[in-house]
Amino acid sequence: MIKLKKRLFALLLAVAVMFSFTVTFAEDDWDDEDFGDEEFEEEEFEEEEGKADFKTIAGYDTGEKYTSGDFIYQLPEGEDGAVVISYTGTSAEMVIPDTLDDHPVVAIGDQAFNFLTIETAILPNTIKHIGSMAFYQCASLKQVTIPDGVTSIGTCCFGGDPMLADVTIPETVETVEDFAFLACASLQEVSFGASLKKIGTSAFQMCAMLSRVTLPETAEIGENAFTDCSPNLEIVKQ
Repeated sequence: MIKLKKRLFALLLAVAVMFSFTVTFAEDDWDDEDFGDEEFEEEEFEEEEGKADFKTIAGYDTGEKYTSGDFIYQLPEGEDGAVVISYTGTSAEMVIPDTLDDHPVVAIGDQAFNFLTIETAILPNTIKHIGSMAFYQCASLKQVTIPDGVTSIGTCCFGGDPMLADVTIPETVETVEDFAFLACASLQEVSFGASLKKIGTSAFQMCAMLSRVTLPETAEIGENAFTDCSPNLEIVKQ
C-alpha cells in the first residue's frame, strides 16, 4: 500500500507540473478593437499591480531579470552572485559560465532548465545549490557533472530524465531532496562522499537500472528512496 501511495504521489506530481506549464496567456493575440477603453485600462492596471508581487520560477521575490548570452539570471538579496533561471540557447551541450556580466554564478534556480532538449550540462565550479525541478523532464539529458561546492540537490531536480546515465556527485553534497532522481531509468551507479547527511523520500525511486549506491554509514535514507530500482541493487555504506 505504501509503494502504491508513493507511486501515485510521484505520478500526481508529474501531472501537476506538466499541467502548470500548459497555461498560456494570449495577450499578444488580442486586438485592441475587441475591448473598450475601460477594460483595457483595467487590464493595464492589473498588470502593473502584479509587478509589485512578482515571484519568478527561481523562487525569489525579486522581479529583476537580466540576460547574458544564452542565459537569464537574477541577483536576489541574500546571494553573493547570479542565480540562473533560464537557458535560451539551442546547443545540445549547455555550458554555464562562471560569471554572467561579471557576477559569479552561485546557484541554479527552481525549474530553470526543465523540459529542455539538452544532452549534456556543464555546470560552473562557483555554484552552491541546484534548485527544485531544475532539470525536470529533460528527456534527452545524458550527462551531468555536479561541481565541488554544491551542498544540496533540490526536490525532483533530475526527476523524469530517462536518458540520464552519468552523474558525478561531489564530496560536498550534504542533502539530496525528495524525488531528486525520480524515474531516471538509465542511471546505474551513484556515489556520495562523507559529507552526505540525508537522501530524501523517493529520491531514486523507479531508477530501474540503478544497481550500486555508495554512501556514508551515518547518512539518513528517506522512505522509498530506492524503491523499484534494480533487483540487484547493492547499497555500500562506508
